[in-house]
Amino acid sequence: MSARSAHEVAVKALEDLEARLDKRDHDARLVTDQGPVPYLAVSNRHAQLGEDIFVDGKSYLWPWGQPIAAIGNPQAAATKVSHVLAAAPGSSSA
Repeated sequence: MSARSAHEVAVKALEDLEARLDKRDHDARLVTDQGPVPYLAVSNRHAQLGEDIFVDGKSYLWPWGQPIAAIGNPQAAATKVSHVLAAAPGSSSA
């Protein structure tokens, strides 16, 4: 896969993930202009929690490289990201 097509695959997968995140709970911003690797910056609107999500051509990845879900299953990735970034019960809003 060429660098350009790998970039396009990553952008498309990240856009698919962004579309499945609940906008009421999450702010998601696709970042394509800060280096060669695109990522999705996701934060919880109700707490000071956030992570950058990457793609390796096969999987969505946490910043430390652990797979979240296959890029063919953005709904599973959205569910996991939402769970990890969920505000703890009883926490105050930011």
